[in-house]
Amino acid sequence: ANGHLAAVRLLLGRGASVAVAAPRDAGCALHAAAAGGHAEVLTALLDALNGGALNNGSGGAGSPLSSALLSTDAEWRSPLMVAAAGGHGAAVALLVAASAPLEQSDVRGSTALLHACTAGDPAAVQSLLRAGARPSHRNLRGRDALMCAAVGAHLPLLPLLLEPCRESVPDAMVHAAAAGHARTALALAE
Repeated sequence: ANGHLAAVRLLLGRGASVAVAAPRDAGCALHAAAAGGHAEVLTALLDALNGGALNNGSGGAGSPLSSALLSTDAEWRSPLMVAAAGGHGAAVALLVAASAPLEQSDVRGSTALLHACTAGDPAAVQSLLRAGARPSHRNLRGRDALMCAAVGAHLPLLPLLLEPCRESVPDAMVHAAAAGHARTALALAE
């Protein structure tokens, strides 16, 4: 899915399967659309997976939609994680609205929220927090959402994360300073 909505609609109209995995463990069509942040293509794919209407209630456990949202690439990243890692807030919002699992983690223990914080996308972070993503979750490196934002010097994310991650502020300051982001470390100290 290179963002060519007309081509995607043509393929879907001819019976192409959305859930077929791409070569080299790249995930399914949802992964490709999420990686490019192609919101219109994602909408078409999600609609096709859900039998023609995103909110018709047919996306329960075991459904094609549910299976595609749970599918992973070689790094165990779901389409939601891929969209979050790319900083694609609109794609994240669509996948959250389609009930993508929020706490699914990749091979490094990172969730979609940690990917969004690493990417520095406020829209994605807000969508995930509103949906109930846990900012206190720590990946295998021991980083929570605040620490991921601090390491990337993503100052606009700090107000969103300070309260839910207040216990990790000292660690986040250390991570920011170690990454060479003195301004971020000082912002955390205030």
